Amino acid sequence: AQAGLTLITVVFSDFLSLIIAHFWENPRNTCLAHPFLRHTNMATPASTSTKIFASTIRQLRPCCSSWMPLLSATRSIHQARSGLESPRYFTTVGVPPPTAPPVPPIPSTKMPDPPTEPPTEPPSPSPSSSSSSSSSSSSLWPLHLDWRRLPSVECSIGYGSGVFRQAGYDQVKRPMVDLVLVVREDNLHSWHSQNLEMNPEHYSGSMRALGPSAIGFVQSWGPGLYYNPNVKLETAGGSFIEAKYGVITVEKLMQDLEDWEFMYMAGRMHKPCLIEFYGENFELRDRIRQGIDSNRRAALAAALLKCSWSCTENRQVDTLSLLNALVNLSYGGDVRVGLAENPNKVSNIVKSQSAELLSIYEPFAQELDITFEGLDSGEQLQDCPVHYDRSPMGHSRFMNVLPKSFLQKMEAGHNGKTPLSEDNDLFDRTLSSIVRASSLVQSGKGVVTAGPARSARYLLEKVKKRFS
Repeated sequence: AQAGLTLITVVFSDFLSLIIAHFWENPRNTCLAHPFLRHTNMATPASTSTKIFASTIRQLRPCCSSWMPLLSATRSIHQARSGLESPRYFTTVGVPPPTAPPVPPIPSTKMPDPPTEPPTEPPSPSPSSSSSSSSSSSSLWPLHLDWRRLPSVECSIGYGSGVFRQAGYDQVKRPMVDLVLVVREDNLHSWHSQNLEMNPEHYSGSMRALGPSAIGFVQSWGPGLYYNPNVKLETAGGSFIEAKYGVITVEKLMQDLEDWEFMYMAGRMHKPCLIEFYGENFELRDRIRQGIDSNRRAALAAALLKCSWSCTENRQVDTLSLLNALVNLSYGGDVRVGLAENPNKVSNIVKSQSAELLSIYEPFAQELDITFEGLDSGEQLQDCPVHYDRSPMGHSRFMNVLPKSFLQKMEAGHNGKTPLSEDNDLFDRTLSSIVRASSLVQSGKGVVTAGPARSARYLLEKVKKRFS
């Protein structure tokens, strides 16, 4: 109920907060001369409805003391933005302001530019870091972002068709980049405060007005991500790329990677990702890398169980089926699948990124005594069998690799008729329920965080891509 009330309040205020603030200060105005209208030379004489609205505001003012804190905050932001000569606050989403002054680097927190400066620490040979951020990947589309244009973060995670090329997409024109920025929990409020100053056009009007505290509250819902879609991010070379970037805290990220609490970031990081660390908190780097390894080790075990359950005793699991099962783990139950997602998304990823996927998972396969036959001889993936222990003991071993909290959810729905390590239907139901809940909450949050107009634009682009 609280979340629903907040959603209604935020969306409603997106349309009315600036108008109310304007009439509250100037109840006798005869012209709706909002700074945005003045800037675009669209100011028009007040209509009868406008005068009635102003009169209503004058009559309600004495009995609206409970609204004063919100209106005061809205009025302050309105006045501060109205005083700017540059129309940056009202710049069309995704278009950089032509006269905006350069943003100076933040002292002592400036992040290094990954393309031009060497990392402060040699990359770890662990499977997650070496395979996820290798610049030698044939399908990788480097970012080369100018990180001075954003507040400092602990690490960035690039994923999707805008970072790793996928079959079925234009290989020349870059799709929208999906990017997640990881920040510390104790720095979240400060991060959004700085970003509101540096990039106010990235946020919807309602969230700009409500401020960083409200942004952090909305971000805490569900998987803990706050996305700004359809924005322009500047590169080190001065050009711009279209992106959808999210913000997540280290704690929420680790909760998903280690426990599969939401299977949101965990699912995205089953696939190839471009992971880059900043700063000198090496302890935090190791913690995140270990979480990534744990997530991917569990994903390999889960995918192998899925393949094993669907195969007869006389049929071997092949490498292509295993990779498809790996990529598909986080799509079962996703509310977007069938409406705004390409139905061939899994096969497109595997087709274009099979080398990266094998590079990621081969070290974990060795840990679990899994071998791939025929990869070195150039055989087709469907002709390369996967060898592993298919006995009940082997299945139990793979089951024990899954996150403990996930196993507890399976046990809660277990009827005892089938061994837990052999219950395919229970596994599917448990995983789908997690994915469905998190995708539903995150999709609903998109209307709040992006605003109705930008959300509609983003959805139309997804649907267009779905049926193209």
